[in-house]
Amino acid sequence: MNFKKSYITMGSALFVLSACAGNVDFERVAKMPSKGTPFQSALQKEYVDLSKSEYAESDIGDMTFFAKRGKMAAEAQNFGPQMISARALPANKVGALSGARARLMKALDQGGRGRAPKAAARAQAMFDCWMQEQEENFQPDDIIRCRAEFNAAMAKLKIPVMAKAAPKPKPMPAPKPAPAKMPGPFTFNFDFNKFTINAAAQNSILDIAAAHLGAKPSAIMLGGHTDRAGSRDHNDSLSRHRAQTVAAALIKTGIPTSKIKVDSFGEARTQVSTADNKRERLNRRVVVTFQR
Repeated sequence: MNFKKSYITMGSALFVLSACAGNVDFERVAKMPSKGTPFQSALQKEYVDLSKSEYAESDIGDMTFFAKRGKMAAEAQNFGPQMISARALPANKVGALSGARARLMKALDQGGRGRAPKAAARAQAMFDCWMQEQEENFQPDDIIRCRAEFNAAMAKLKIPVMAKAAPKPKPMPAPKPAPAKMPGPFTFNFDFNKFTINAAAQNSILDIAAAHLGAKPSAIMLGGHTDRAGSRDHNDSLSRHRAQTVAAALIKTGIPTSKIKVDSFGEARTQVSTADNKRERLNRRVVVTFQR
């Protein structure tokens, strides 16, 4: 839902008016026979689903946008994901979305539409979903969902095409591939004598939630730390509160509580060696580590 369009009220009534004015609605698009490829047929369904979800939030503008894209797919029109310039994105999100779009276009142009049409359609639609939610930028759960679904579809889309190797008379057994490295560790730094998550660390919470969906670790270890300013008892308590604060934020994104293991070390394991009672920002931290 886009609060910039909040002056549009009485969603159901306006939906009827918009249809009368010639706009496209998802119910009509859903019933349209597909004239295109399996990719375009899957794309039609994906955009109808997105249009329905925006209608449920009374976001008539984006409902119509996604419905029109579904209609274009049903009519076998060729089009790609939204251009970055088409949305008023936060400046600090343009880089990530630009990189994601470039990866998507490369996968599509290298035969992804024909090789895995459903995954290709899902990836394109979820990229547009991510763009739309990031422009609104007030529903972090929806941003995480769209970005995670995009990454999941991209993983299915990138199906390697292996060339057939010429037979060898005495092939050597191939070594077992090393397991993929887990992402992280992730580090949160805290203000002096504080255990609240500052604004700079909030994006890291979203990054960890997205990484969790892709890596699927069996456990997530959180270690709380302090610098050497203050008494040991105080720092033991402060490091525990810091770790618990990060754990609560991760659980709020949907990570199961059973996966999160919290520990605290006070001032015992400083990253930077300092004299006693010395403040040091790098030592005021929580370290988040994924375990396979």
